[in-house]
Amino acid sequence: MEAEVFSALIGGRKLYVWGSGHFGTSIYYAMARIGIDVSGFVDTNKAGHEFLGFNVMKPDDILAQGKDNIFIIISAFFTDEISKICEANGFCHSNDYLTHADINPYYFEVDVAGCCNLRCITCPRGNSPAGPEVGMMSFASYEKVLDKLLREVPLLSDIQFYSWGEPLLNPKLPQMISHTVSKGIAAAVSSNLSLKCSLETVVKASPTWFRVSLSGADDDTYSVIHRLGDLSLVIENLRQLSVLRAKFAPEMFVEVNYHLYKHNLGGVANMAKLCKDLGFVFRTNYAYTDPLDAIIDYAGGIPLPPKMEEGRQYLLLGIDEAIELSQQSGLHDCVSENRFVIHSDLSLRRCTHLYNNKSSILAENFLEIPLDEIFFRANNCEVCRICRRHGVHRFHFAYADKGIEVGSEL
Repeated sequence: MEAEVFSALIGGRKLYVWGSGHFGTSIYYAMARIGIDVSGFVDTNKAGHEFLGFNVMKPDDILAQGKDNIFIIISAFFTDEISKICEANGFCHSNDYLTHADINPYYFEVDVAGCCNLRCITCPRGNSPAGPEVGMMSFASYEKVLDKLLREVPLLSDIQFYSWGEPLLNPKLPQMISHTVSKGIAAAVSSNLSLKCSLETVVKASPTWFRVSLSGADDDTYSVIHRLGDLSLVIENLRQLSVLRAKFAPEMFVEVNYHLYKHNLGGVANMAKLCKDLGFVFRTNYAYTDPLDAIIDYAGGIPLPPKMEEGRQYLLLGIDEAIELSQQSGLHDCVSENRFVIHSDLSLRRCTHLYNNKSSILAENFLEIPLDEIFFRANNCEVCRICRRHGVHRFHFAYADKGIEVGSEL
């Protein structure tokens, strides 16, 4: 959507963003870049909390003001459910509210580090015999990537500095973050935080969103999945992150994402308390296993790789059940239909959940191929047809709405 069209659509109404997470932040940045003021944020779970200098509102309080006074952008995960709430209150899609996908339907992960320090057994880095092991993206290359995206995606809202690599391994990450934010684009970092690094330089660069992923609250449970990881180092870095945020980047949104497995449920309360003490948002979710390549093969009768087979025993929702749920929702869109990965070597992959499949590479050099051509190739990608034929294009969605309530009362 062009900025002028969007501005005319809002008219004189107040603009509220429904969602106070990373995607809400990214919409806020995109609006600021085109000169449109956001009046506030709406969030059922975070009402009353402060977010980007605003007091987060309850949905009912905003919806009661009516569509003649309010325009809404839904920038939260459960878009369909929130859309139904808006419609029930007289708000019409395209006239009175839009979704994040209406404004910016494409998401780009820029894997600035083509390697990882851990070997987690539910992640391709730890359970796959092969995959994209490449070096670090240079700052010069990243500048060109961002310039191209800004030219071809008018309302580009955010850049996600991660995929299968650990972004904090790239010494140029702070420079990349600063450059991104200076362009009026939200910068998201996701880390295992189980490494020694110059965390201060990263925080000083002011990323808008920082996620830490872990799978346990003590060494024994954490090490089951996060192979080669050191939980004491993670906690030390979390404490340092809290101090550095207060000093250098108080508006940086920090989220600790606790992956739920059969063996680590007893640690939820302790980790939730630590996050509360440090001022971080604590979220839980049912863990799943990747890569999707192996899930596609498995649905076609090919056994899982040994490490994936080992990891599946810890899953709260089994692979077979998740595949069945995916196949039952076959009419719905693919979870990653409009998500792309730009690797550190500038190759571009079709799907954020694929890892080994070479046919998912849509461009050997992202800088040389126009986005229109990339989207054409994406729509005609053979691996997507195979994935849909096996009915596993919604595999990850089976896990998405589970486990969210665990620890939410703490």
